[in-house]
Amino acid sequence: MPGTELQTVGRQVLGYSLIGLKIYRFAKIANFIAGHMLVRDRGAAQEIVDLARADVSQDTGRLFNGINWWPQDDAFIVQAAAVHEDRSGGEDYAGFVEHGTQSGERGRKVTYAVADSGYHEATSGLGDGSIRSAPRSRSRLQYRDHPGTNAQPFFYKNAHDVLARRGADAEDVIGLALDEDDNG
Repeated sequence: MPGTELQTVGRQVLGYSLIGLKIYRFAKIANFIAGHMLVRDRGAAQEIVDLARADVSQDTGRLFNGINWWPQDDAFIVQAAAVHEDRSGGEDYAGFVEHGTQSGERGRKVTYAVADSGYHEATSGLGDGSIRSAPRSRSRLQYRDHPGTNAQPFFYKNAHDVLARRGADAEDVIGLALDEDDNG
């Protein structure tokens, strides 16, 4: 039955060709999505910076100028940083502006914590809402009276809003990729 063997071989060859075509189409769709999302991710990073800079209060301009983004490996890093050079340890006060600070009374022991610790729970990585620029003890003596400062949110809300839109954009890009594949 040589004819039967030929049909079986023919189906296997045809099967491999169809698999190759599907792999090619998948790679084409994946490249389309990756290219379009790279452009959208870069735009999202810049939009977060633009919105944060528009919302941040300006005194010295240190915080305004410390809101930046840059590509790193396969990601875009968006950062708000403002180091107060004349303080011991070079304290980064961006988080204190974003979240506000607790009041303090001279001579009392205080922790490094923001006024609204639930606003962004993973700020320091400790899960307690505290903000730190360098490892140090969890508390210290307050050296002067301080009324605390109100939160002046400029970063996380904007980042959340932009990233939510970016997620919707991703769905649009997938649809565009599938349309492009159907048309060409």
